[in-house]
Amino acid sequence: MTELESNQSEMRVVEEINRILKLKNTNAPRRPQRIILMGSPGSKKEQYALRIAEKYQVVYVQVQQLIKEVTRRNDDNDYARQLKSYIAQDRIVPDDVVIDLVNERLSKPDCRLNGWILDGCPFNLKQI
Repeated sequence: MTELESNQSEMRVVEEINRILKLKNTNAPRRPQRIILMGSPGSKKEQYALRIAEKYQVVYVQVQQLIKEVTRRNDDNDYARQLKSYIAQDRIVPDDVVIDLVNERLSKPDCRLNGWILDGCPFNLKQI
């Protein structure tokens, strides 16, 4: 696990991320990158995440987008209706639901093979 302080200049943050993610030239099997991007609101997490995902060919997983996709694709199932009710009532989606969504997404083949960068989770200690 590597922690990066993002209260620096944008160029310094990008350089440090690049340094951390560079893979060494070796023939040994590599484990796909798994990145959790955390920061306060307005800290440009999404911008960094998208740039990292593109450069290192990892899957960008944003929790809010995940929730929206589930509600759009699965209109007829109870799970989607439950998520829609939280959104409609402007309530926070419970941690166990978020954790289930994220686990399901990260277990899909594209994430398992290519690695992932997670934005929006963990949001609190229970999700960690």
